[in-house]
Amino acid sequence: MASWWSVVLVATVVVDQAHGAINFNFTSVFGDDMILQGDLKKGSAVYGYGVAPGTTVQVTVTPTTTARAGINVGDRSVTVGTADGSGVWKVTLKPHARGTTAYTVTASATAADGGAAATASLQRVLFGDVWFCSGQSNMELGMHFTLSRNISYAAIKAGNYSFLRLFHFDHNPQPDPIYTTNDSVVAGWQSPASALADQTLETFSGACYYFGEAWYDRLSENSSVTPVGLIESAFGGTMIESWMGVDDQLQCSNITCTANQSLPFTSATRAECLAVGAAAVDEHRDKDTYPEYLRGISSTTTAAGAGANSMLFNGMVLPFANMSVAGWLWYQGENNLPFQAGNVLNADGYACLLQTMIENWRTIFPSPAVGALPLPFGIVTLADSTDEGWGCNVPQMHWAETGNVGYAPNRFLPRTFVATAHDLADPWDDGCMTDSLGACCVDTGKPVDSRCNLEHRGWLVQTGQYPGVSEPVTPSMGVTIHPRVKRPIGRRLAQSAWAVVSGDETVAWVGPVLSGCAVEQAADGTRTLRIKFNSSLLGGDTIELANYNRSEEASVTWALLDTDVPSDADANYVYQNRQPWWGDSAAWTNVNILSVDGASILVELPLTGTLKAIQYGHVSPNGHPQSGHYKMCCGRRNFGTDPCAPESCPLKLHNGDLPAMPFHAAVINDKCSCFAPQTCDE
Repeated sequence: MASWWSVVLVATVVVDQAHGAINFNFTSVFGDDMILQGDLKKGSAVYGYGVAPGTTVQVTVTPTTTARAGINVGDRSVTVGTADGSGVWKVTLKPHARGTTAYTVTASATAADGGAAATASLQRVLFGDVWFCSGQSNMELGMHFTLSRNISYAAIKAGNYSFLRLFHFDHNPQPDPIYTTNDSVVAGWQSPASALADQTLETFSGACYYFGEAWYDRLSENSSVTPVGLIESAFGGTMIESWMGVDDQLQCSNITCTANQSLPFTSATRAECLAVGAAAVDEHRDKDTYPEYLRGISSTTTAAGAGANSMLFNGMVLPFANMSVAGWLWYQGENNLPFQAGNVLNADGYACLLQTMIENWRTIFPSPAVGALPLPFGIVTLADSTDEGWGCNVPQMHWAETGNVGYAPNRFLPRTFVATAHDLADPWDDGCMTDSLGACCVDTGKPVDSRCNLEHRGWLVQTGQYPGVSEPVTPSMGVTIHPRVKRPIGRRLAQSAWAVVSGDETVAWVGPVLSGCAVEQAADGTRTLRIKFNSSLLGGDTIELANYNRSEEASVTWALLDTDVPSDADANYVYQNRQPWWGDSAAWTNVNILSVDGASILVELPLTGTLKAIQYGHVSPNGHPQSGHYKMCCGRRNFGTDPCAPESCPLKLHNGDLPAMPFHAAVINDKCSCFAPQTCDE
């Protein structure tokens, strides 16, 4: 009779040198109620520590539910092996289908000298999809600080998402690589209902959770219920160089020592940088607490002790590297903004680092099968004004986050998908969180502040100005640097991931993408610019132009007249000391979008002046937001009393509901000319 369970073998050892005794267990990234990746041709792996050399290790996987006919809970199938002395035991299970059958996974170790056996078990294990969520503070920002949390909490209380599981890993910088750990867990594997009951859901990544909801829904719509596991391993205030191997990042130039950011990171400075980082880890370990905005949960360290390049890779990625996953989600970049954004063609800066990190992670994590397609990797671009005061460099970062192509996947970032967040800034002025003068419409008492429009009630910010509030509010941890708008990010990630992973051509995975432009001049002397979008990427969808306020210059579309584009703009360099980006200069003129025609839009141009460049989705009428007081998609207004609704930029897909991708291009001889490797010569 065929079994619904299985076991495979394997290898390994950790010796308790001090006591000569077995201290046997799974590594702490495993636990009761967890989800293992299902539907793998070669099976998922489990691993741990605590056996002596020569010890036999065996693992059994037994169904603990009998929902399907033919399952005999009393059956056993065991594969055994002998520990090889490497210090870590690892067992690769036979393939299991994704589904709601729960299993008990038991690992047993018997010493070669016939000593007492040791066992460790995982209860109520499911097989489904496992996603690894990483990055800095906008990935780490807990559900407590997101505008849509109560919608999710109500769904959980109604019994939805019962086969979703969450795991929250702790800050764990390590000077040396580690693959197993017996601690470093903020909250172990649990259901959303359990996490809501013990309040750990409040601190779990909002971006990750909302993706999980949306991915769970898509799986449920297209098949039977599939369990989804979400792993959060994120660390606020950190740079991408911390999250990848040292040797890999040294393939890129113009990168930074994260422990001493005045020091470039090169082969020559490597030892110096890593020594500084190791000292910082030692100094801060066990002294600091989890960031206050994550509700004060005890942790080993804050960003000051994140160490140097690769130290989060060593301690927060490698412990999962033997675990099979469905894919990864990455939300980071704020702390890289003062440094080179770069270009993949030059193998420098963030563009090179992101491309290399993706390849790095794909190499160290198990592949689904020999010859299989690379696992999918999701990227969230930075929201408007999440710039740590470096708004002048956000356009360059957006371009770098797409491999300098303007969208992904592409030849530099294969099997990736992007959730663009340029239109998902927090609705309010940055000063509203600490408003002491009553300048902002954030009154949550009654009667309601007469300046507060009812449509804005759901976005209210919690402040200290109104004690005894009687209206529901969403607290903030820095209005603009940590936008509370996270649910649309999860939805966009899941939508794009579904299209890339499933190959479903009916699902849009990217908004309108620039493919060319040309100046058109009428007989009466009026001029327009026809901007074309890639028709094949539209996938039969159409472009929608939303109403916007022309008097507020909210078209998000700007023309550069009579001022030449820098000859090295394709280098995608950064601007030191917060100097204006060339795209922010006063020479740019706001232009209105007149109409949509198929896969193109018509833009009004001034009657005079030579058009040198065009851009969309990058700047506000006051230049790119750097202080948090401007919102790009809504132009000129007082955002203290009239907030900017999320998703307010004017161009998007009509059916796919994804915003147009930001772009900037030179205009040569009245036609668009993008910066390599992006092309827009249609």
